[in-house]
Amino acid sequence: MKNKRKTRWVKDKFVKGIRPITKTSYPKKFIAFDCETNINDNNSFKMGSVYGETFYKIFWDKDEMAKFLLSKRFNGYIRYATNLDFDLSCLYQPFVDEWLLLISNGKLIFGSFNNKTPFKKFHDTLNLTYNMSVKKMGDILGIPKGNIDFETCTDKELEKYNLNDSRISYLFMKWFNDYILQLGGEVKVTLASTSLYLFRKKYLKEFYKKPDRVHNKLHRKAYYGGRVEVFKEGVINNDFYIYDINSQYPYAMMITPLPNPNYMKWKKFGNYDDIINFEGVTACTVQAPNNMNIPILPLKFKADNWNSEKLIFPLGEFKGVWTNNELRYAISNGYEILNIDYAYIFEKTMNELFDYVNELYNLRLKFKAKNDKREIILKILLNSLYGKFGINPNKNYSGELTHIDNIKNFEMAKGWYQYGETLYFFRANNFKPNYEIPIWSAYITATARKILHQFLSNCSQVYYCDTDSIFTPDVILSSNEIGKLKNERSCKWGEFLIPKGYRVIDSDDKEIYKFKGVPHCDNFKHNEKCNHTIKDFWGNNFNTELKRLVKIKTGLKMNRLINSQYLITKHSTLKNEKRIYDDKGNSKPLEIYNEEIVNLV
Repeated sequence: MKNKRKTRWVKDKFVKGIRPITKTSYPKKFIAFDCETNINDNNSFKMGSVYGETFYKIFWDKDEMAKFLLSKRFNGYIRYATNLDFDLSCLYQPFVDEWLLLISNGKLIFGSFNNKTPFKKFHDTLNLTYNMSVKKMGDILGIPKGNIDFETCTDKELEKYNLNDSRISYLFMKWFNDYILQLGGEVKVTLASTSLYLFRKKYLKEFYKKPDRVHNKLHRKAYYGGRVEVFKEGVINNDFYIYDINSQYPYAMMITPLPNPNYMKWKKFGNYDDIINFEGVTACTVQAPNNMNIPILPLKFKADNWNSEKLIFPLGEFKGVWTNNELRYAISNGYEILNIDYAYIFEKTMNELFDYVNELYNLRLKFKAKNDKREIILKILLNSLYGKFGINPNKNYSGELTHIDNIKNFEMAKGWYQYGETLYFFRANNFKPNYEIPIWSAYITATARKILHQFLSNCSQVYYCDTDSIFTPDVILSSNEIGKLKNERSCKWGEFLIPKGYRVIDSDDKEIYKFKGVPHCDNFKHNEKCNHTIKDFWGNNFNTELKRLVKIKTGLKMNRLINSQYLITKHSTLKNEKRIYDDKGNSKPLEIYNEEIVNLV
């Protein structure tokens, strides 16, 4: 009997899924560092500094600084940099032998030097702050970022400037670390993993199974992003307003009953009653009502003449996979279910995210009323949790850098690259997180789109929308309540061209430009807001040349010198393919039948 109980316990223990964390959280030991390069040569180290709790040190020798950071003195420490890709490459490229990097979607998440235990860990503050610059972190702490002329400054001025950056990064991470501990959590590599740890440590009460790979792959088909559409193309010469939905995704997390994966059933042939009575995911064919100007259901679609797949909201008859909560909302607005292919139903629901959002949001309101900067930490924690459940392991990988002679298992070396003559980079797709439950993320984003659609439908006219914002001439009562609309800006002129491409002039005569992929400033040293590059792009028939730094992944893949500069040409054809527009800029949805768009001119 003892053996049977032991076997049963071991089996339960190793079932994959998300579990509450019971271990004690401890403060992290860390230091911060920053590097400066020579003018017009971002690959050439000039000087750097390291800042810690009881010391700081300035270096004018690259090798000395590199060895100092890897010394035994900092065993067990995390080495933070703001823009780690740049600073790590500045000190350690070419990455030889014992480096391990985690790169996600081209972005360096962390680096680890593994020649001896304990590993030497390098993390990026950008991954914990929604890409917050040193200047922004300094503003929060009340420490101004330096501002010098790199061409004329003296060595002493450069030392002071650089050390101040290291100091800001260190003090910000200390402030961040202290408050996360106070909340009951622990700082991890990224903001999403930090919020997940806090949720599991303080709010998660039960164990939830992770659906297997095949099920998760099908569930992920119902996971769509935010809605971005131009409803009125061209110039707007009248007054209008920009409204934002207050904490849209935290609000969706609060009000959405989530499918409980412990009670999941797959049905080869689903039925209509399951959609109405159960949470789940359904693959089906739908018919949208003909008279709807702002349709509900999203669809990932690629026409023959499109360069890439787009997220559209069409009319007509089409197949897709959607969450049952989104299908029920569509049905209540006139959609018909014509055929059901397969379905997943969940006999029970859960929403332990409610307490997480409710407590952090109310705490944030108190801090905001007192002008307490800790409300910024709470804001980013609230917005970073839900997406963690929808993580796609195929888009995240560890890249080990080593000489070809050290590669023992070539099956794990898919996508290895030559860098110079001796360095090879390869990746191992062995990332299988137990918290991967994409149906939760799919449900939350579906609720967020529903909230947006309800506001859009109540407007007499809408010019543009972007995920949680609405541009409309309607005067709507502004509110600070979660899930309600807040008037963010009054405008007197606008021009809407494509999704993520518009400009407005507000009531204070301030010009605001937005265009995806074009920065406000073409400057590697500072992040102050300006409209120089994007304004030139707009005025030059949407053409410009932009400077880029060769990041680690690009350098390894294309055999380019990491941190070197190169020029890219940015051009937009201004093709707006998500809707149909007439000569006056008025639009109507695309219509799809037999997997083809039938109302294109």
